[in-house]
Amino acid sequence: ARTANSTGTVTFYKFSLKNIDVYGGTMTGGAIGYIDGYNNSKRNVTFSNWSIENVNVSKWVQNDGSSGGLVGWNVGYGTLEIKRDSNEDVNIENLKVTTISDKYGTAAAGGLAGACDFSGVNIENVNAKNVMVTGEKVRDVAGLIAGKRNGTNININVSSCVLHSIEVNNPKKTTGYTGGIIGYHDSSLAISGVTMDCNSKINGQQYTGGYVGVILKAVRLMVSQRTSKLSPFTF
Repeated sequence: ARTANSTGTVTFYKFSLKNIDVYGGTMTGGAIGYIDGYNNSKRNVTFSNWSIENVNVSKWVQNDGSSGGLVGWNVGYGTLEIKRDSNEDVNIENLKVTTISDKYGTAAAGGLAGACDFSGVNIENVNAKNVMVTGEKVRDVAGLIAGKRNGTNININVSSCVLHSIEVNNPKKTTGYTGGIIGYHDSSLAISGVTMDCNSKINGQQYTGGYVGVILKAVRLMVSQRTSKLSPFTF
């Protein structure tokens, strides 16, 4: 599905994905393939009190495209909000997101959102268990957001999240950007109260981080803890 390039807000309340496989092309998401808007016509999308269980989102592209557990590609020029009232119970269990690209270009994969261009993202109170995000010949790949590119004064905020057994794989291109939370970002990023544990593995190449692959702007890490295992890919 695609949100139309017009102003306004789309809200998913008590939204649930369960026991489904989603396979697509350039823009593939468990809920939305593509969020589009314009600089003077912002599109805001909100997921409130949502859940994912036993979901597989996958795609094949030539060299460009993005996949995500909820949103494949976000170019809404507004804000994507993914939130819940609390993180006490698990709301993501057994999620796989895969992007396979024939050639290295601008392809991406993210656990919740894939590529985010000209758009802010707020993620709050996620409790995830058994999430695998895999990219083959992709540029950006990460456990929550593949990457934020393009646009100034646009913020990414991730808060009060518990991430159990998160695995991110980006093994085949030395210039890929791989992170437990976000692979690449070029604007302000704030991470607060995030725990990653239970044998999480972040497997990447040249630009790989437990939380963030590459940082180009200011980052705030607040009351966060990480007890995950970082496993470098071996040739």
